Amino acid sequence: MLSIRHLDLALWCCQYVLNARRSGATPGVAPWNSEVIRAIELERAVALQRQQEADFPPHSKELDTRTVAEKLGWSLRTVQRRAADLDGRKTRTGVWLFPADTVHEYAEELSTNETHPRD
Repeated sequence: MLSIRHLDLALWCCQYVLNARRSGATPGVAPWNSEVIRAIELERAVALQRQQEADFPPHSKELDTRTVAEKLGWSLRTVQRRAADLDGRKTRTGVWLFPADTVHEYAEELSTNETHPRD
């Protein structure tokens, strides 16, 4: 799969050729050029959408760092340090997300054991 950057570069090349041919470069405008440009633009839009959905799943039951900290009574830094224990994942934009079920189970364990990490 091509990255967004590769798609941008391919799109630029196709647009460059099309503009040159429109300006009189031989052999002239070819129908394939516009077709390729449309296909790359569509693929780029789809790739961007996939990337955004991967970073922020639309209907997921995930909690951010602040919500987890409030739920567990921890500082933001403690949540980040304990991210592995909570099955946390860091998105491409640097946001930590945690499965709500895991956080709720962890909170129940903490209340049962009455043990809290040091901040």
